[in-house]
Amino acid sequence: MLRSTLPATLLGLSGSTHPKLAGPALKPTTPTAFFIEKGHVMEVLNVSPGKRVVALFFGPEEFAVRCHPFSELQALDKLKGNPFTYSMILRTLRKFPESHVHYREMRRRYHEKVAARLHSLQTMTDQQRYEQLAVTQPWALKLADPEDIASYLGISVGMLREFRK
Repeated sequence: MLRSTLPATLLGLSGSTHPKLAGPALKPTTPTAFFIEKGHVMEVLNVSPGKRVVALFFGPEEFAVRCHPFSELQALDKLKGNPFTYSMILRTLRKFPESHVHYREMRRRYHEKVAARLHSLQTMTDQQRYEQLAVTQPWALKLADPEDIASYLGISVGMLREFRK
């Protein structure tokens, strides 16, 4: 449920699907997650040519999971980690039943991150979202381009400059 509501909220859609964003299911060979050992990543939804929306930022020791099949993960700095495909995850879960504990924890953390993002978009002011980003992920303000930060916060680049003063 959370996977479909974040893109809809980011794009200001009332429903959880959109014709431009609806697409085929992920192929088994498509990386669906990336464990970040070192570095930082942002997830970007490419809405149309020249229009992109930053959905989430991920840092070291996090699993970067794409919230939509048409989104992409982009490195913000030198990145070291391991990609995981859907089939790799299923194979590991079948072969090593004890891995279910780790998988559930990874999913729980991801869903908490998405829920916190949705909550911030729906209940916080622009200034509060900026302050929350500065406290929880200060590296994003240093590594991401101002346009990407403004997109993530749902504000203009001019407003971002005002908040930084």
